[in-house]
Amino acid sequence: MEGGRENSKIVWNEAEKRFESEDKKAFIQYHLRNSGKVMDIVHTYVPSSKRGQGLASHLCISAFNHAKLHSMSVIPTCSYVSETFLVRNPSWNTVVDLSKISDILAAISGRPPNEVLDVVLLPKREQPSDDEEALAKHFQDVY
Repeated sequence: MEGGRENSKIVWNEAEKRFESEDKKAFIQYHLRNSGKVMDIVHTYVPSSKRGQGLASHLCISAFNHAKLHSMSVIPTCSYVSETFLVRNPSWNTVVDLSKISDILAAISGRPPNEVLDVVLLPKREQPSDDEEALAKHFQDVY
């Protein structure tokens, strides 16, 4: 350990579809979709003994680097990835599959996916409705 932080190497375990610490106790799990063109990150786990060391972030960076290197897009299904990692590291949003974000937001809002993207991604009108403002704020808070 250096400065209270464990230097843990991240290993790609292709057979298990995950990136993990060498001791296999911390990992990020994914599923491949769309003939391997999309990496759906579904779960991140770091045991309590290893938390607070930035390990979850290192796992995400390994997965996102892998996706980028292999021209894949990422679906951030895992709440840590969508609500924490991407908020703290917005430069990785360029790898995110926006079509799936619209589906997630549609499920939250009860609106069709095309309306959600209109609200979130198009320039704001002079006075958006209360629903549009709430949805846009939610998107900014989560993603």
